[in-house]
Amino acid sequence: MKNTIKATSLLALLFMVACSSEEAEKIIEEPVSERVEYVYNGSQDLINATTSVDIEIHDDAIIIDPTKVTLQIRFKHDKAVDVDYGYIAPGAEEEFIAVGLGGSNKYNANNTLSFNSTNTEIIGDSYPDQTIPEGNYTSGSSFINDPLLHEAPLFKSLLNKNIKGVWVFFFYEFGNTQSGQIRSVKLIFEEGALEVNDI
Repeated sequence: MKNTIKATSLLALLFMVACSSEEAEKIIEEPVSERVEYVYNGSQDLINATTSVDIEIHDDAIIIDPTKVTLQIRFKHDKAVDVDYGYIAPGAEEEFIAVGLGGSNKYNANNTLSFNSTNTEIIGDSYPDQTIPEGNYTSGSSFINDPLLHEAPLFKSLLNKNIKGVWVFFFYEFGNTQSGQIRSVKLIFEEGALEVNDI
């Protein structure tokens, strides 16, 4: 299952022209001195399968500071431990963010999970209301020395990579009775994260 959104921009200084609900166009000047966001909003079912949503970026820019890259996710699922998720950058291999985390807690679609390499908290197994709270997290696994978590810190492998192309955000659901939905994926490049690719 897959859902795709196209995000077109040319990295502009606080100037944005909306083309449609799924496309945005910007004009960006060097250096990239603004926060740039690419967003998927929808309602993609997540049940006993591999599900992904895509964001296609048309900007030609290089990531020069991965610590200023943030991924925000909102989705719901009845049993967190049954869902592993991560991303595939253009021309790269899959990178997991969460593997076997959350125990029997739930993911609530109203709670934004914000992942950045400067965060230190990993999603835990025990919460008072059995729901993973909104917060700032880093990548993690319930398994020691998990080979699925390729590099630390989070997003390190993105250094000097071009953002142009299709970004895939995948969710592996292993449960047979629980179900969920992907509601929002937001890829954020803070000021100073990018440099316009000068070819």
